[in-house]
Amino acid sequence: MKSLLSISILACIFAANTFAIEQDFHYENGLSAFQNNDFEGARLEWLLAAEEAHPTAQFNLGLLFSEGKGVKQDWDEAYNWFIQSAKSGHDLARFSLGIMYFNGQGVEQDYSRAYLWAGLAAQLGNESGRKLRDAAAKKLNSEQLSVAQNLLVKCIAQELNEC
Repeated sequence: MKSLLSISILACIFAANTFAIEQDFHYENGLSAFQNNDFEGARLEWLLAAEEAHPTAQFNLGLLFSEGKGVKQDWDEAYNWFIQSAKSGHDLARFSLGIMYFNGQGVEQDYSRAYLWAGLAAQLGNESGRKLRDAAAKKLNSEQLSVAQNLLVKCIAQELNEC
C-alpha cells in the first residue's frame, strides 16, 4: 500500500512538472516569435500558455491587444488578459490596469480604480505603480481618496476576488 501511495505521489509530481514545462515551452516560443516580429505566432503560443494560467503570457496577450500588435486593438480583450494576470500577482498587469483607468483607455476614466490597481502594483514593489497611485490620489478629493484606500484594503483582504 505504501509503495502505491509513493507511486501516486511521484505521478502527481511528474504531471505537475510536465505541465509547468509545457507552459514555459509555449511562453518561450511566444517570446521568440515576438522578438522576430511574428506577432501572430507570439499570440498563438502565449494563448496556449495563458489558458494554462501563465501570468506573464496573460500579461503579454494584454499588451498585444492594447497596442494592436498582430491583432486588431481590442481594449476589452486587453482588460480581460490584464485582469487574469493581475489576479495571479503580476505587478505589470496591475500597473497596466491602473494606467487604463487613469487615462480612460478602454474603460471609463476612474481615478479611484487607477489608485486601486496602481496601489496593488506598488504593494508588489513596482515603483511606477507607486508613482501612478500617488498621481491618482492627487486627482481625488479627501472623501474619494478615503473610499479608494478602503477599496484597496478590502481588495487585498479578499485576495483580489472582488476587485
